[in-house]
Amino acid sequence: GSVTLKSNNAASYLWNNGATTQEIEVGTNGDYQVTITDQNGCTGISNITMVKVNETPMATITPNSETTFCEGGTLILSSNIGTTYLWSNDSITQNIMVTASGEYQLTITDENGCTGISDPIVVNVKKIPLFPEPIMGEYNGVCSNSIKQYSIPFVDNVSYYWVAPSGASIIQGQATNQITLQFSPIFKNGTLSVVMYNECGISPIRKLVINST
Repeated sequence: GSVTLKSNNAASYLWNNGATTQEIEVGTNGDYQVTITDQNGCTGISNITMVKVNETPMATITPNSETTFCEGGTLILSSNIGTTYLWSNDSITQNIMVTASGEYQLTITDENGCTGISDPIVVNVKKIPLFPEPIMGEYNGVCSNSIKQYSIPFVDNVSYYWVAPSGASIIQGQATNQITLQFSPIFKNGTLSVVMYNECGISPIRKLVINST
């Protein structure tokens, strides 16, 4: 910030910082004084004006734990000490409880009325995977001793676990959203199952009944 210092009217002006205008803009600490000269060549010296520039306060957000956590958990974000607080979610307390993903930022005001703005902090709340979409692949008239592919739509940031039907085995793709099944000569029918999981939990089981010819 800055402050404007203005002299009374005169023919010329000389400030102790070298300025020669009637008013000056001051943004640094110091003692300021002006010498004026009137139309008769007479000079006058002002009293000293002391300017003190208060430092901008630093706003800092401190989380009480990891900023990525599972749905149902909470995170406390704390500010350093100020006179007033205003968070980007409109909270006005020094500490806030966070349960939703988002970017959080803080503005603090100190005793001098000066404000500081924090760096943003990103919170990521992870969810348990939802019920998988239907399994895609042949399910009627599947020949024994054949090889078939099955899949579900890809979902970010999850792992997959498949269980083959009796009389079949997974030969490729376990832990992905697409597998290859080898059906044995004795295969008759059975149920193919898949779940998605992450660090927060496991989805419901999606099943597909497969029948041979």
